Amino acid sequence: MKITLITFFYAPAGGGIPRYVQELGRKFATMGNEVDIITYSEAGLTVEKEGPLSVYRVPSLNVFQKEEDNPKKAREFLTFLKDYLERGTDVIVGQDLHVTPKGFGHLLSLSMASVEKEVPLILTTHSFLSDNDIYKQTKLIMIKSLFWDRIIGVSGALSEFLFKEGVPIDKITTVIPPVDTEKFRPDLGKEWLRSRIGIAEGDFLILHASRIDTVPVAEEKGVYTLLNALSLIKEKNVKVLIGAAPTAPFAEPEKQATINHILQTAKLLGIEKRVIVRTFHPDEMPLAYNGADIYVMASRMESYGMVYGEAIASGLPAIGTAVGGIPEVIENEKSGELIPPDNPVELAKTIEKLTKDPDLLRNMASYGREMIAQRQNIDKIARKLLGVYESTIQKKNHS
Repeated sequence: MKITLITFFYAPAGGGIPRYVQELGRKFATMGNEVDIITYSEAGLTVEKEGPLSVYRVPSLNVFQKEEDNPKKAREFLTFLKDYLERGTDVIVGQDLHVTPKGFGHLLSLSMASVEKEVPLILTTHSFLSDNDIYKQTKLIMIKSLFWDRIIGVSGALSEFLFKEGVPIDKITTVIPPVDTEKFRPDLGKEWLRSRIGIAEGDFLILHASRIDTVPVAEEKGVYTLLNALSLIKEKNVKVLIGAAPTAPFAEPEKQATINHILQTAKLLGIEKRVIVRTFHPDEMPLAYNGADIYVMASRMESYGMVYGEAIASGLPAIGTAVGGIPEVIENEKSGELIPPDNPVELAKTIEKLTKDPDLLRNMASYGREMIAQRQNIDKIARKLLGVYESTIQKKNHS
């Protein structure tokens, strides 16, 4: 099968969607499929070989700058797509393409091109739509009214949200994100991380890893909730490492401003000596997880949260919030703890509970690792997705 994955978000940008696309693309290829990734370019059109993957970087897919050029970019993208589809593909799978208002024209172009060439079109949704989002209804139209043959939600909670918002039930499929449990495993040792950030063997290290491109994003990911919780914990050997995902070059200045704001907040709270911020390449994350004692991301909302699964697979109990799809990956009091969002007092109590009970930590680590290996193993998830793609192709051909 030839699979085309289209995404606005891809390396060098970090975050869940770029990792999802890259990890699954590589796995699909090792299973005998041909995989193309189409994403944005900050320069000219290029086609790169990334191991078994072909990555098309298309200037017209860069919707992050010069909003006034978007209609022109959408037309250029349509021209590119028609030329690309002349060479043939079996299925196109878009990744959260509806969430960027600047990209609405591109979705129309994609929809028209797929209909003209009779190529099955699938949308994988990775995020909820907030009631506070002024574009919510327009985004729902992009989901409900374009020519998607199948819509995949990355959690049961997200699929339920789509159904309640009017997406036909016969179009919705739930497939949770994968975790490569050979890569993310608990036997890699603590030395790699701790030697790099100057953490002593006796320090209890809390890891938070996420995108922190802007201050609002950091707030949504619970970074400031974690800082306030740390300020309530009196044990000086409890420290926090904030692992920042890489960003695209154009977003780097705002990311650095956000990091400075986080460090200034830590200083204001009197915990600046206990807070470290570092950027990690995705390939370094298995070692980063192994160097920590627990993982914490107190997000206000997550559709699922790949990082929770990666952390748990790496042998870390995880603390998350009881919202969205997070309870589908963290089993409360078994592989970690669930708390309310925006509640630093409760988070501090939960962290202290875990710091004082090594047996509980070990039991959670053992249970969680086994649970992720059974439910989210990348081979199992990849086979399930390939089955969804194949059934969508067969249905399209039959109709």
